[in-house]
Amino acid sequence: MPMTDATSTKPPLTGLVLTGGGARAAYQVGAIRALSEIFPQKQPPFRVLCGTSAGAINIAYLASHSEDWIAAATGLYGLWEKLGLNHVYRTDSASLSKIALAWLSRSILGGRAGTRKSANFLLSTEPLRELISREVRFEAIRENVSRGHLHGVSFSSVQYFAGTTVSFFEAAKSVEPWIRSNRVGLRASLDVSHVMASAAIPIFFPPVEINEEYYGDGCLRQTTPLSPAIHLGAERLISIGIRHERRKSDIRSAMLLPQRHAPSLAEITGELMNSLFLDSLETDVERLQSVNDSLELMTPEMRERQPYKFRKLPILQLRPSRNLGELVPDLLARFPLILRYLLKGIGASKLEGRELISYLAFMDDCIQPLLELGYKDTLARRHEIIAFLDSGESG
Repeated sequence: MPMTDATSTKPPLTGLVLTGGGARAAYQVGAIRALSEIFPQKQPPFRVLCGTSAGAINIAYLASHSEDWIAAATGLYGLWEKLGLNHVYRTDSASLSKIALAWLSRSILGGRAGTRKSANFLLSTEPLRELISREVRFEAIRENVSRGHLHGVSFSSVQYFAGTTVSFFEAAKSVEPWIRSNRVGLRASLDVSHVMASAAIPIFFPPVEINEEYYGDGCLRQTTPLSPAIHLGAERLISIGIRHERRKSDIRSAMLLPQRHAPSLAEITGELMNSLFLDSLETDVERLQSVNDSLELMTPEMRERQPYKFRKLPILQLRPSRNLGELVPDLLARFPLILRYLLKGIGASKLEGRELISYLAFMDDCIQPLLELGYKDTLARRHEIIAFLDSGESG
């Protein structure tokens, strides 16, 4: 939690936090477009931008175009509208066959064939690297920070072997690197590798080498996704999640449903993906709100005597009104033949494995409904969002 800062007459620094979700991150983009219509201004309403996994891709684009907030939001929306599988990972038979053979060789021969590098992922993400390199101007991120358009930007990933979440950041000179339990913040000249590392979904996407260390998807070990924004100086936060708000009655009803069959590997993998991308943000938001509620009960004198000098940090969470997985139609037949064969092999079908497929389905039939729902949900909370950002409260 943040430490008390010196009193300032400047408007509070607002942070935007985006976490992962594969193709489901399209929901964030719809929400961002709605935010640009709610606040139709050139200067960005968010000066602290923090992203993890697919959220890092969205943050990278916004940060590199933050000199014009409306153009950035519009451009990001247009980019996702045109996104296809071939823009994210290789879909040609030669590439998929080469990877499949490497896995098969190592499996049959007990790991004694093939190289370690060629058999630790299922999909080559070179197209995504090319897309990010083309659409994100990383030198512009540095310029926007130095000019004061932005106060700080971070991309988080997990360092394999060490098991540490690393938030690489560029920020104002006043921001210091941090070290906490299993998470650190390192100042760096951000580039495409930091984004690719943050978005490297384990098993599906390849680990990324940075400074002779290997990194993977930041959601893997990130238990406190709000932390980087707080360390970068944010005084209030807006987070955009991809888990819909479930009522207690819905949870109880789901638990009472009869189990039709033992879960397939595709369904188990889908639940693992849900755990990876959905749980940590909700838990961290609840934790921060609990701290805020506790501070509300304290007198100013009691706040001053607290050992950790916590301060109230307002947060507004934007989240889907529906389960995003339910919006995804049957798309299995549209995957490349070899990838479709693999997905079917682990139990994916028209009825099963939809949760898993929704994370990998970078195609218009999946993306468009998510863009539209994010846009619609956020506009529906227009008055609440305006009240939050116009309050001037900094905790």
